[in-house]
Amino acid sequence: MTTTQQTPGDAVAPASQSDRAPNPYRVVIWGTGNLGRAALRELIRRPEIDVVAVLGHNPSRHGTDAGESILGGAKIGIPVTTNKDDIYAMRDVDCVLHMATVTPDMTDDVVRLLETGKNVISSAGFHNPAYHGEEFVARLEKACALGNSSLCGNGLHPNLMFERLTLASTALTSRVEHISFAEYADCSAIGPEGEGILRRVGLGATPEVLQAALAQNPIEDSWLAQYYVESLHFVLNKIFGITPAEMSTTIDVDWDLAPADMETNVMKIHKGEVMAIRNTYKAHIDGVLRGTMHEYYYLGDQACPLNDRVGETTHIAVVKGDPTSYQMRFDAGGSLRPSVERSDDSTAAAAYICVMPIIQAVPKVTSAPAGIIMPEEFSYAASDLHSLAPILN
Repeated sequence: MTTTQQTPGDAVAPASQSDRAPNPYRVVIWGTGNLGRAALRELIRRPEIDVVAVLGHNPSRHGTDAGESILGGAKIGIPVTTNKDDIYAMRDVDCVLHMATVTPDMTDDVVRLLETGKNVISSAGFHNPAYHGEEFVARLEKACALGNSSLCGNGLHPNLMFERLTLASTALTSRVEHISFAEYADCSAIGPEGEGILRRVGLGATPEVLQAALAQNPIEDSWLAQYYVESLHFVLNKIFGITPAEMSTTIDVDWDLAPADMETNVMKIHKGEVMAIRNTYKAHIDGVLRGTMHEYYYLGDQACPLNDRVGETTHIAVVKGDPTSYQMRFDAGGSLRPSVERSDDSTAAAAYICVMPIIQAVPKVTSAPAGIIMPEEFSYAASDLHSLAPILN
């Protein structure tokens, strides 16, 4: 980890092979929310990574040191910029960890990064570009070719828990009749800085406000749908070999109201406001329900829909198949090691859980041929075993 203050775009003097062998990956962190901060804390502990810049959005942080302005501690020699052009202009960057809030110009940002020669791992999207059509894919592939760069949508979910682990588990059966996946996330662990994003998903709203918002902006058109419907299609396409047009999706929203005023780490919930919200995505193929995804967001123990909560996040996969059916459950929380649960680190365990797959993807993405990188499993319950041949070979 460098300890010398840098300015984005500065050239770095080459080191001898004996000084740095192998060279650390030069990484930019794009976004300073919960995931961006967790990534920064983890990466400065890893000698394989050299964080060369952080992109923030608060104007007061421009030109500051990330250790002071992002982590609230001592200087660590990593500059913060709020100017995207500073990042685009940088050379000798191996990878950008794109952990931005989903915005209409997000794709423009990623395309520009790819065109300027930077590999991108994004938690905000691009988990299944094919779902959005040939033109969308062609734009991304053109940017990758121009910059000789790679793009990978990655994270806990979408990606690791459903597209990789759950899909791989279908190797336990021959034919899948229905696949269900549920994510339970305690959002109270995020902290006050996460209030804005949680209100975007409906937490803290009154039923009247939430119903009016859904009527004006249907969830089918929201960033949540972009996230999870494309995730469903990826898995169902692998199993059943379907195009996006062959999958029809419905989305239902339900919620629980606070029985009394609640104080949480992230926000105050008044009696009668939403303390837990559930979005259910149902995917049909030829009129038959083949996939269901439940996304539960809740605030604290009182709002938890699970009777046996363990940790901060829970994922449950249920596969009904022939000749076998099964269920898997994953519970994750903080480490018992003091290095993670120390008093000066308020980072939620859930944030670390989300960024670890992204960090661990850096070597593969930076060494991959130019193009879009998608999850690939050794085997799964494919409707036609011939489709597995490219993997097995």
